[in-house]
Amino acid sequence: MSFVWDDSSILPLGSAESTFTRAFFESSSRIMFPVSQEVATYPGFEAATDNSFSSDRSQNGPRIMLRPVSDTGFSGTIYFKVISYVSEQTSGRVGVCLLAQGLGQRKNDAFARNFERGGVPYELTFNREGQTPQVDVTGVENSPLRNFFGGWRAIDLRMSVSNSHEGERCESEYIAPGIDPMADDSGVTYQTAAPKVVMPFPGWPRV
Repeated sequence: MSFVWDDSSILPLGSAESTFTRAFFESSSRIMFPVSQEVATYPGFEAATDNSFSSDRSQNGPRIMLRPVSDTGFSGTIYFKVISYVSEQTSGRVGVCLLAQGLGQRKNDAFARNFERGGVPYELTFNREGQTPQVDVTGVENSPLRNFFGGWRAIDLRMSVSNSHEGERCESEYIAPGIDPMADDSGVTYQTAAPKVVMPFPGWPRV
């Protein structure tokens, strides 16, 4: 599975805020769309979420609860588009549209896919106190080998965004690059070929 980010002017990909956002959402996607039973999140993810990323939400921890959307067997590429960002004194709030048209899930001898327009809007709030994540992080790897979260911490994750207009556009208009939207509303279709795993962007370094 690979991850591709839109080169947004809202939150430059070379910023520390972008590094944290990328690491968080890519790790989260590995939980929500598992390739296998062994879910491998990125180094530092547990600390960045205070270990509250499972279905057992801590009463004192961040309001973050992630569960697999279905069984294992996902492959392909997830696309992300930053749709909003608000900077506050010690925190940041970023809206991200997750587009899963490039994903498929193995079902016996075929891959279940859905090419309909629309994604899922999320809003992540994070604390920017502590060690700043590295800037200008790029590479050819699908996942990092070390911690890129720095000392920042995720505070809250919601399936909505404060910018309701962009949230609505995410849900109804956006589609992953290179995907032709379905002409009808038939939903899931099945293909024998596995979804293409494209080169990650901006990717992660080998060291």
